[in-house]
Amino acid sequence: MPLAEPVSVAASDLPAAMDHFDLPGVLDRFAGDAAILRRVMQAFADDFRHWEQRARAALAADDLAGLKAMAHSLKGGRLDDALRAVLSGAESQADIADLTEVACTALHQALAELAQKLKVQ
Repeated sequence: MPLAEPVSVAASDLPAAMDHFDLPGVLDRFAGDAAILRRVMQAFADDFRHWEQRARAALAADDLAGLKAMAHSLKGGRLDDALRAVLSGAESQADIADLTEVACTALHQALAELAQKLKVQ
């Protein structure tokens, strides 16, 4: 019996733009394949669904090495850089809580946008 054809999702089924993602750029990386883009976005949502809670728990436990690993996996720019400096002894950890909150807020907004515009759960 032949394999079923994959369900095709047209690029026209995607929103024209998103606030937290470079949708045209990402779609271009996938050669316009909207189905792959949706699968990748779903995987992103699955991978980072509990990041906020885990980040806050690491911060509360003063687990800066764990928080740094989490920030790095998220590509958390300023937070990742600040944690690297703190862990190397070059900086104090004064701004870590604020930067963690900024990363949590940005991730929360990105996940909400995926749920709203791409119906990613």
